[in-house]
Amino acid sequence: MSRKRVASAAVGVLLLAGATAVPILGTGGSAYAGGATHKVKLFTNYSSIVENAAKVKFSCSSNTGDFTLSISNINVVDSTGKSFISSDLTPSDALYFQVGGEQDQYAPMTQNTTTGLWQVSITGTIYTGFCYSGSLVQVLDSLTEGGDFNVGGNMS
Repeated sequence: MSRKRVASAAVGVLLLAGATAVPILGTGGSAYAGGATHKVKLFTNYSSIVENAAKVKFSCSSNTGDFTLSISNINVVDSTGKSFISSDLTPSDALYFQVGGEQDQYAPMTQNTTTGLWQVSITGTIYTGFCYSGSLVQVLDSLTEGGDFNVGGNMS
């Protein structure tokens, strides 16, 4: 076989392979549409203080690991006047969250100047292996590691 024919055959194989591979990778079908988005539909309060006002939302992509965590109406002071923001902690490190029992990350808070309550609104990326149906998401206070603020729920 001449060199020209071998080269021509090789190009033909590459083009055929390319024509087969490109539509599969470029279709944007469900396998490549960002993976499943998992959410916690119900958070439960596990803390020793009553924190029923807090509203928590969490979602993540099992394909990219992109997550969103939002919490509103956080009351940092219990009925005795004790706050889980102590002299050693700030609103930036007073809360942290875990996904799948791992991935500890701070959940910085900002204060609502109208109500005096606190909120969290963060986005970021976690390890995709922790973003799956059934994975536990917990938000805990750093001072008592969940004694004052501890909410959790499983992703669906």
